[in-house]
Amino acid sequence: MGSQYMKKITIMDSDPLINTSLRWLLKDNQITVAGCLHNFSALFLMLEDSHTHTIIMDIFDNQHSITECFALIRRQWPVLKKHHIIIFTDVDCCVFIKQLLAFEKVTVVSKKDNVDFLLSAVINGFREQHRISPGIQRILEHSDIPQLTPSELQVFFLLYDQKPPQEISKILGINYKTVQYHKMNIAKKFGAENSIHLRKVRTSS
Repeated sequence: MGSQYMKKITIMDSDPLINTSLRWLLKDNQITVAGCLHNFSALFLMLEDSHTHTIIMDIFDNQHSITECFALIRRQWPVLKKHHIIIFTDVDCCVFIKQLLAFEKVTVVSKKDNVDFLLSAVINGFREQHRISPGIQRILEHSDIPQLTPSELQVFFLLYDQKPPQEISKILGINYKTVQYHKMNIAKKFGAENSIHLRKVRTSS
């Protein structure tokens, strides 16, 4: 087989079914899977002693909140970017996708897309600054992505995590009224008329 099939792949997804399915898919294409993991802690521990070339990972795990997962990825990016990173996710929120594309040379693949794109990304690696699957491209093309400030982004992540304003205030160490102010600005930028509309927007934008 060609040298592209000698690459070692590590999979990180909190869903055991996804891990098993990907393992069999890659095995059928004669690609070596070094490990199937369920959380970031296990992934980062493995990378200390692994020569993995490609990492297929979701942006969430079963141990951390959404906000914590993004913070972990940012903090560990100097280590992660040494590998070919393929984000394999069912997230369809334009704000999250935009944040993912801020990382250098990352491939983002929707779980709703045909697996052929994922296989192509694994075998061929990346040649552009970013590579995105058709499903991710459609989300970006059909979404009006608002520009959120760093503070608004923090609040947005926690709202997405279904945290109430009182808890967000404690987590971020800011005044409750400040949280409400950021929430109001986020709603305006998304064109949301109220909290119920904002919940719908943040999961479908």
